[in-house]
Amino acid sequence: MADVEDFSTTDFSAKAWVNATCSIRPGEEPLERYLGELEMRLQLAAEDVEAGLTDRSQAALQLIPSAVHDVLRAQGDVVGLKAKVGVTLQQLDAARRLAAASVAGLAEIDAVKQRMEAAASTLKEATELSDLFNRIHTIFASGDLNRISETLASMRRSISLVQDVPEFRDSQARLQARGPSAGKRDFRTPRLGPVAVGFLC
Repeated sequence: MADVEDFSTTDFSAKAWVNATCSIRPGEEPLERYLGELEMRLQLAAEDVEAGLTDRSQAALQLIPSAVHDVLRAQGDVVGLKAKVGVTLQQLDAARRLAAASVAGLAEIDAVKQRMEAAASTLKEATELSDLFNRIHTIFASGDLNRISETLASMRRSISLVQDVPEFRDSQARLQARGPSAGKRDFRTPRLGPVAVGFLC
């Protein structure tokens, strides 16, 4: 599982992350299984980040009542009001700086969570597309036009993620030119070799 810092850069790319992760997949492990397990671990990590985000949000909110209490206490104390107001202003300024830092941290954590979710979504699409490529000939052979049509539509949606990759341009052109009645003749699926989902670059 990649470190959370992998998702902390502003130029994070879900496709690049999936490619890098799949490039270290053990050669003997099936692609669908590897992607499925990776998706599950990524979702669990995202849930942990979300829990941390909630805790930090609550901690930041607790700063506000404390600062307000100090102001009200200063207002009720006439003796030494000027000195106490000065102290309170310093406390408020410190609380403001701390709150600003907390908000910035929360925004970064939320950005990391969104990137992890994007990576998980890309993994799901890659898994579904790989499964369809493995089953496409069987689906065509079934003669079920509705099922064939639905499968082609699903593959078109998935391939739209990788339409700029030369390895998949031919597959997309074939899908666009075919309908349910085309059968399986001359339909070729791209090989998903050791590079795994290199088509996601």
